[in-house]
Amino acid sequence: LRDVVLARYERLSVPTKRVMRITAAGGVHVDHAVLAAVHAGDAAELDDALAEAVSDQLLVPDRDGYTFRHALIQEAVHDELLPGERIGVNAAYARELQQRVDAGERGIAAQVAEHWLAARDTAHAFDATATALAESRESMTIAASTRLGERLLELWSQVPDAEERVGTPQHQLCLALARDAYDLGEAAQPIRLTQSGLDLCPPDDELTRAELLAPRGKVEQRRA
Repeated sequence: LRDVVLARYERLSVPTKRVMRITAAGGVHVDHAVLAAVHAGDAAELDDALAEAVSDQLLVPDRDGYTFRHALIQEAVHDELLPGERIGVNAAYARELQQRVDAGERGIAAQVAEHWLAARDTAHAFDATATALAESRESMTIAASTRLGERLLELWSQVPDAEERVGTPQHQLCLALARDAYDLGEAAQPIRLTQSGLDLCPPDDELTRAELLAPRGKVEQRRA
């Protein structure tokens, strides 16, 4: 099936192939206004390329943009991006979508973080992930908060001023994530997070150390 998809892609004109690669970097669905900004070329050329992709049944137009007819098409075309091309296009998406986040559309911050990561901009990816984490906590989506928090911990050592950017020490983040993981019914994750928090927690912060031990004790009680 992948070979069939790529065969149809190869039949496209050169300008349409480029637009398809740019579109694939945006995900399965891309807003037309965002795509136009990232394309940064002639509007008529973009429209012609999109029309060809729709005619060949690779893209489906909808109210505000375009969706790949199948996720496999998006994956196959995305794999055609050269490394430098992938970095540049994702950076363009990140900059465009970051403006929307800065204007108050915080619900897309996680998507922006993925683009910053693909563009190899760790600092901006860290900031966008922190924004997405705050948004998920406000909306009480615990599972998303846990995933985003884990991403922050992964990036933490790569950002010199991580604590200042997030506004909380790393061990406190471990504590919050351990509590969330316990609430989700996880077993290994709370223990791992509490151990990480204990390793990072100052020895004289007895209160936080006690709080970090609580999720572990609850998990062990649940197992018993």
